[in-house]
Amino acid sequence: MNVHMKKLLYAAMLLLGVGIMAVSCKKDDGISTKEYANAIVGEWKLNKMEFYENGKLKGTQTATDKENAVLIFTDTGKVTTIETDDGKTHTYVYDYTVVDNYLYLDGDKCLIKKMTKRELVLSFTYDDEEERAYLTRVK
Repeated sequence: MNVHMKKLLYAAMLLLGVGIMAVSCKKDDGISTKEYANAIVGEWKLNKMEFYENGKLKGTQTATDKENAVLIFTDTGKVTTIETDDGKTHTYVYDYTVVDNYLYLDGDKCLIKKMTKRELVLSFTYDDEEERAYLTRVK
């Protein structure tokens, strides 16, 4: 095999290796904290709540057809929550801002624990208690 063929074969193997690595790597659709303010805009459905006391999980509540919530964040700093409880629907509108990885709802501070294009996890802390809300993007 001549030198030119060896170089060509080496280059082809190198490209093949890089291609396999690029395809096999799982793409994380995580969003940087700098992008949270824009990425939160849209409609999110609450899937479940987790309740912690002193760092230990004390309970879980899953959304159902009779009890659920949808949050609609606009790019004008308003969030509309539509809550259904035992067949009754309640709608509330709040002001919100996002600063770094914190969401402020009418001044109340909440940690954005995780945000991807499809998933949002919010954490509300009160003294020794924490509530985590798990949401998925609808629109």
